[in-house]
Amino acid sequence: FARQNEHKSFKNGIFGFWSRIIMGQPIHRDTADTRTTNDRGLKTLSVVDTENIDFSVVIPVYNSQATLTPLCRAIFNTLADFSVQIILVNDNSIDASWQKIEELKSLFPDRITAINLANNAGQHAALFCGFHFAKGKYIVTIDDDLQTPPSEILKLVKKLNETRAEVVYGIYADKTHAKVR
Repeated sequence: FARQNEHKSFKNGIFGFWSRIIMGQPIHRDTADTRTTNDRGLKTLSVVDTENIDFSVVIPVYNSQATLTPLCRAIFNTLADFSVQIILVNDNSIDASWQKIEELKSLFPDRITAINLANNAGQHAALFCGFHFAKGKYIVTIDDDLQTPPSEILKLVKKLNETRAEVVYGIYADKTHAKVR
């Protein structure tokens, strides 16, 4: 993940064309930040203040309807001590991923940003689109397939706090993808 910086012109210039091919609304800037404690004693964010979001988690989605709910719940549980915005970018899936994203958005309206691309643009383009809607101090990217558990994000947070680096990333010790995907 990477630290957000003051390069607003970069962000606005490179993403101008996305507004023509996406559907979905970013979280509004003028909402208030109100924290509550749920029955498990975890801090939850009921309304997001976009100026005080700790992490924006950008997830490109393609044909992953089965993993989206456990993925979002795992992210919220892993980052329970932080304010979190999850940005789900549907890359024109042919399964019911968009319907699952809409369902998650209705369950967590102030914590999830839902974007539906009109055409399949690929994983990297979906990530860049999600970056445009990121409001957090830090941006985290994670795949939609749960191959990398969201709990790994805490290792990145720890390294960030130790080093104060601009970018922190992880690599697999042993990659487990099939030779053909």
